[in-house]
Amino acid sequence: DLRGADLIRTNLRGANLRNANLSGALMGGAVLRGSNVAEADFTGVNLDTTTVVNANFSQALNVNMPDYKKGWH
Repeated sequence: DLRGADLIRTNLRGANLRNANLSGALMGGAVLRGSNVAEADFTGVNLDTTTVVNANFSQALNVNMPDYKKGWH
């Protein structure tokens, strides 16, 4: 359970976050490159400065992806 966790500038590259509850987590500058985020809950998470390249958010829950990052691979 990572609710409200301070993950600022954390390297989560390739991490298995499947089904993780990340609601309210602080993720500024975090790296999610290639991470499995299927069914992870991103309620209230700001992804503006988070690296999301090669992380598939199509099955993640409650994601508020910034427009300029939509469709990134």
